[in-house]
Amino acid sequence: MANTALCIRCGSFKRGFQDQCQACGFTPKDESDIVKSRILDRPYCFSVGNDGDVVETGRSRRELLEIAEQIKGGQSYKFDEEEFAAVLQVYREARKITPAQLMIDLAKWVAPPIAVALSFIALYLWKGHA
Repeated sequence: MANTALCIRCGSFKRGFQDQCQACGFTPKDESDIVKSRILDRPYCFSVGNDGDVVETGRSRRELLEIAEQIKGGQSYKFDEEEFAAVLQVYREARKITPAQLMIDLAKWVAPPIAVALSFIALYLWKGHA
């Protein structure tokens, strides 16, 4: 995977937005730093809430290069308050999902195709013996 995210502290590129920066050692840990780090990564869309709203965040490679120079030059990056709030909401909702809920959701998506495949196999075996 290419280095796609910027370190919000020093402006160096790093592999992923939650990874430790190899240049300065900073790792985003609190939710504010994690959200800011997600914003300074490649573009991504999140579905949020039960109404299907979409939150778009991230920056193009060109934008990230410009922001990197800004941060390296000692200027702080001004995060858009509305975008920050939307990504923060997505982050908080994602943190609420339990492993048990993930397994239930996985079963809901995987069980129907498996049932269909088993039905076709049973039909094939049944027809072969008839």
